[in-house]
Amino acid sequence: MYKRIDNAIAVRKQELKIKENRDENFGGGRSNKISKPVEELVMKWDADPQIQNFNNFRNLVDEMLTELDDLNQLIFHYRWIDSNRYTWEEIADKCKLTERQIYRKRRAILELYDDKTGGFW
Repeated sequence: MYKRIDNAIAVRKQELKIKENRDENFGGGRSNKISKPVEELVMKWDADPQIQNFNNFRNLVDEMLTELDDLNQLIFHYRWIDSNRYTWEEIADKCKLTERQIYRKRRAILELYDDKTGGFW
């Protein structure tokens, strides 16, 4: 999900932009409200709970990545960012670790994420 978060935000913004293009002035007469479509659209994006959740998730993972050491960042990249979608065994080979070590590293990454999200486990 993390590697596609920017795309998900862009898609949601387009959905809101398309929904926004409707005419509320049915009579065809003058409108008594000042039209600021760009400002209204940006306000709609800022208020959208789905976009807020996507941004919160991205910020949380970005913050978490700054707390990981270089090896754990590399492991995170191989597993959750790289398009190859490596298995844990392949990641262990690439990082020259045993499977037991890679699973310990994975647990540490997931526990850090859990701590950042408020501790579900």
